[in-house]
Amino acid sequence: MNNSMKGDFSMSYTTNGIPQKLPLNMCSLLREGLVGEIVAIDAYERHMAQSANAEFNRVWSYILKREKIHYGIFLDLIREYDPVEYEEYLSVKEKLHVKKGSAKKCILRQDDSLLNMIREDIKGECEAILLYEKHLSMVNIPKVRKALEGVIRDEKRHVEMLTLLLLNYDKDSYGPISVKG
Repeated sequence: MNNSMKGDFSMSYTTNGIPQKLPLNMCSLLREGLVGEIVAIDAYERHMAQSANAEFNRVWSYILKREKIHYGIFLDLIREYDPVEYEEYLSVKEKLHVKKGSAKKCILRQDDSLLNMIREDIKGECEAILLYEKHLSMVNIPKVRKALEGVIRDEKRHVEMLTLLLLNYDKDSYGPISVKG
């Protein structure tokens, strides 16, 4: 499969917003979308936790639910086009058993939650994957390539492990990747 991209998609990781760098291929582009959705989800969660305005919270809640579905769409596509990510998804699904929990157990303070921390962790893992894939595209030394490939695989496993926690504790749907049952 050819998942290469053409065009100028300038992006950088220096701000607490949507990631900004040049995506290397289709999976990198999708993974950047995943990071952007995590950032948006956490922002809306924080806004709702800090607001007593029912009308604002109603609108934010609607948007938040859509952002979570977008996250699911991006990760579902990444699993489809990235065979390593898909292998790690299957492995985590088989070996890591997380009980379905309540989001109420995830509140730390009024303005923070364990779910926000999990999404921030997923964002960091995706950023690491993007960085290491960029490095991999520049390296021809077999030993270094093998090391980078191993680290990238681990980071993808981490995304899947964190996502499993997120899906089992968040009451909202993440679209096509949501836990059934």
